[in-house]
Amino acid sequence: MPPDIEKLKRGYTDWHWGKEPGKVIHVADTLCPDVIGIGELREIKIPSGVIAFPEGTWIAFDPNHPHERLHIILTPAFREQVRMQMKHASPIVPIQAIAKSAGGTHVRHPLPNIQGTPLGVLDSVVYWTHKQGDPPSLYEHEFGHEHSKGVRPMLAADVSGRMWVCGGSYTCPLAGITG
Repeated sequence: MPPDIEKLKRGYTDWHWGKEPGKVIHVADTLCPDVIGIGELREIKIPSGVIAFPEGTWIAFDPNHPHERLHIILTPAFREQVRMQMKHASPIVPIQAIAKSAGGTHVRHPLPNIQGTPLGVLDSVVYWTHKQGDPPSLYEHEFGHEHSKGVRPMLAADVSGRMWVCGGSYTCPLAGITG
């Protein structure tokens, strides 16, 4: 079923407080649903350090998911780097098991049946975005606050190089990421 581009554009405009999208990105991945871009992902912080991302990497959310699941859209070159690192990673387990280890509201909604490895608890995401009325700027969302009861997601990577936000308790309402 083709995506409802107009519905996604309206969702983007609402989420960005009236700012219309400058482009539509088609993600060629059957495991990624139609998502709304939050912003260009710059870095992810986990307890062991910071993962920096190249230009063209996005953080997005699924507006049709009951809790607006986050998705990380990697560039093909970066995804290949992650895939090569995962060849030697351990443990390799179902990513749903990684979500269960994190706990939270997202565990009730299964992830695809694929194998991956946990990279660490997701402390925060830093992204560049533009919301109407604000200058384009960096936003940092720290997980485990607000409405999450302290349940932070886990960051994982699968054997094909995708990165996943597994478990946790968060949503993506119009105000931004919460939880």
